[in-house]
Amino acid sequence: VSSFGIDGAEDLPDDCSEVILQALGGMMSTTGADGGPPELTGAPLVEFFTGANCATAIAAALRSRDNGGPGQRIDIAAYDSSVALVGAYAGHIQAGKGHGLRAGSRHPLCCPWNAYKTVDGWVLICSSTEPQWRRVLDVIGQPDLKDDPRFATMPDRKQHQPTVDNLVTAWTETITTQQAVDAMEDAGVPVGPIVTIPGLIAQDDSPPARDVTTPSGETIKTPNSILVMDGSPPINPDAIADTTGDVESTLNAVPPRAAHAPKDAGSLPLAGIRVVEIALFTAGPLGGRYLTDLGAEVIKVEQPGGETGRIWQPNFGGVSGYFSTYNAGKRSVILDLQAEADKAALEELIGSSDVLLQNLKAGALERLGFGPGATRERHPGLIYCSVSGYGSTGSKAPALDTVIQAKSGLMALIGKDGDPIKAGLSVADLLAAHLSPLAILAALRHRDRSGTGQHIDLSMRDALAWTTQLTWPDGAWSLPPYRQIACADGWVVAEAAPERIDAALRGITPDTENCADMLAQLATDGIPAAKVLELDEIFTHPMSARRNLFGLADTEGG
Repeated sequence: VSSFGIDGAEDLPDDCSEVILQALGGMMSTTGADGGPPELTGAPLVEFFTGANCATAIAAALRSRDNGGPGQRIDIAAYDSSVALVGAYAGHIQAGKGHGLRAGSRHPLCCPWNAYKTVDGWVLICSSTEPQWRRVLDVIGQPDLKDDPRFATMPDRKQHQPTVDNLVTAWTETITTQQAVDAMEDAGVPVGPIVTIPGLIAQDDSPPARDVTTPSGETIKTPNSILVMDGSPPINPDAIADTTGDVESTLNAVPPRAAHAPKDAGSLPLAGIRVVEIALFTAGPLGGRYLTDLGAEVIKVEQPGGETGRIWQPNFGGVSGYFSTYNAGKRSVILDLQAEADKAALEELIGSSDVLLQNLKAGALERLGFGPGATRERHPGLIYCSVSGYGSTGSKAPALDTVIQAKSGLMALIGKDGDPIKAGLSVADLLAAHLSPLAILAALRHRDRSGTGQHIDLSMRDALAWTTQLTWPDGAWSLPPYRQIACADGWVVAEAAPERIDAALRGITPDTENCADMLAQLATDGIPAAKVLELDEIFTHPMSARRNLFGLADTEGG
């Protein structure tokens, strides 16, 4: 495990800090206020993602060795881990829109979607559909605006975003954060308080706690849970059926199960494993994508008309860049799960599979008879992985990435002054997508030994709270001191105390210097620094090419 892999980087050390890694990998260039400087995320997210990748790679290598393969050398680079997080923007980069992505707590497409001041803090309110917008107007006492042409559609509201934000703020600034949360939750609008780290630890629904001794000798309870795995009583492995053959749907045909790969050194770790994915957008689909990379056969169940992500812009030859990036390598089947014939087709498909991965709204599959308890009772060897906002026993409120960032304490660790800022990348979704393959690999290894399936209960809020642990219990900054420096052609981040940086600049006016000269000047004083790379710069960076981090594929339309 290193910053840039076995071969290293020519001009940077192999042990770069989180500050430099966030600058180079895209996290910093996408985080910050609209028109403001790039901001660090105060939890060491790049290193946490790198650690998750390390654990997953080891689990995959162990599975390969169990299947008769040799030991492996695993080359984990933190730079790779960081660049992999920009996948949602891959289409934008290819379309030439890799700059100017900082937007505070706002959404690039949806409105209202922002942090709003209350009498005792901040609340995050998100609206992504027309019914939600109408409910927001009812809650804030502005129902007459439902027919206002300025706000008729989402693009109209984005065009008048300052006006929309002012309308919401006029309501929130007269009430408490909890009152705002209660009112919006009752109306079915995604909402969450922007929680501080002490506030996170004090919550009644925080993850299960462990005792930690602080530097002052005080013993405190701190969250310590990411996911829960529970197994049914062991069964005879020989009794696990391998159902094969075509599964017919009224709308599509599920392909027969691929033959199990031979257990030799040439097999990918998950060769012969079939995964049913019932998932939308990022947290579930990206986890499924990683399983395909490891050799699994992933069959994606989509609603009639296909997953919504298929139409997201930009597209290439009629194919969404976003959808393609997160669903490459899968096969799809269209099933209407309100139709009994299609529910029967899904049941048969699950019976022929090893893993079910889902991230639908809380309770959605339970209402259809496909919750973890009932499904695993019918299929005891199944690995059932549920990705949700708050876990199976937690809140059933909508779990949008930005809301999870607010509730996990992460947003309280971004930026120094001014309005709250979200991480520009969907780090809650992305973290869940990285942890689910790790848990699935572990559960499969357990099943190989016992014949027992598992229910993996992965909470996005708990997982993201886990990344903030170096700031516990009081939210104190855990990363090295740093400073952003605006240069003539971009931004540089320098890792040192402000007075040391001032001394190194020796009266230079930064905005008259280019980034390369500024880096050279800082290097003469031994100050670690890097240019804050915009996403299109990462796309063409020599390190990305050398590590083979981006690939182009033809769309179906050519």
